[in-house]
Amino acid sequence: MAKSVVSIVRNKDASYAVKKSIELVGGLEDKIEKNARVLLKPNLVYGVTYETGTTTNPAVLRTLVELIRPITKDIALIESNFGIVPIPESPMPIYKEVGKVFKLPEFEAMKKLGVRLVDLTKEKKRSFSLTPNKILDSVEIPVDLYDGATLVNAAVLKSHGITTVTLGIKNLYGLIPTPPIRNRLHGTISTVLSDLAELFSSIFTVIDGSVGMEGPSSCFGAPVGSDLMIASDNVVAADSVGTRVMGYNPENIGHIAEAAKRGLGNLDDIEVKGETIEKVKKKFNMDMQLPHNIVRKVKDLGTAKEEDLLPLYPSDNDLVRRYLKTFVMYGPLVRDGETYRFETKLFKNFICRKCVQTGHSFCAGWKQI
Repeated sequence: MAKSVVSIVRNKDASYAVKKSIELVGGLEDKIEKNARVLLKPNLVYGVTYETGTTTNPAVLRTLVELIRPITKDIALIESNFGIVPIPESPMPIYKEVGKVFKLPEFEAMKKLGVRLVDLTKEKKRSFSLTPNKILDSVEIPVDLYDGATLVNAAVLKSHGITTVTLGIKNLYGLIPTPPIRNRLHGTISTVLSDLAELFSSIFTVIDGSVGMEGPSSCFGAPVGSDLMIASDNVVAADSVGTRVMGYNPENIGHIAEAAKRGLGNLDDIEVKGETIEKVKKKFNMDMQLPHNIVRKVKDLGTAKEEDLLPLYPSDNDLVRRYLKTFVMYGPLVRDGETYRFETKLFKNFICRKCVQTGHSFCAGWKQI
């Protein structure tokens, strides 16, 4: 297998970082055919803002479209519904339907550029024979939409309670448009994700680390302002580099290692252009108890200042501060000047209490509070 090329760019300007990262790996002209039908797959979880580290930065999507349009104007932004009940009462509105997310102001730029916004849940679906594993054979997906299309994958640099990291390959999970089916497949997720990487090998992957996310939850954690962009025409190599940037070994990440064993990409034989992995590497924290402890402490004290909470994680005070920022954005904490207080109504509508995946140990911790 030929050596894969992956670029790493660090810059506070996300648009510049996207352009430079793609330039370093040779641009898109020889990777996307003229007038091809392109499907751009971001990570748009619940429609929350990219400042949470949960979803793809709109500036990244806009820049990708601007780079693709000289090659083809047949571009669709695609995403599936989310596995959670709507939470309109939260400080940050959280939606189940991706159609409502597409109506948010940040997607107006996409429409003006002629991009179609496609709700995969509403596309015609059928099942078909997929891989020898047979796990996905009964899963209905929008086959006709995917057939013959070029996939551009715009993932986010973030951690995940089940798969440790969620990068390019994990972002393909959203190509299965039905949340209950995705939840049912969690028990075999490494094989399922490897199947998806084999079936829908993205022609190009950009991992958006302008703001990433660390923590054990797949949809809620502490934002990480990494100012990074990782790009490659090989999703396995991109994920391998992204995993190492997050301080983990891709050989220990089930779906990435399995995809590499299938010959879908390299874990080690990679030429990295731009920044070195060592220069930008930061271990993403997966402490399961810290977010619970922060909220519990504020609740027990009634009101708390930052200085009351920093001792909960003395080795990284900044992580506590970033979790506090998240709790104010999502709830259940409210900030009054320099003081934080617990808000019962917000906690009842808190995203992790509303999550349908109640079997996760991370979610169970919120029930105890």
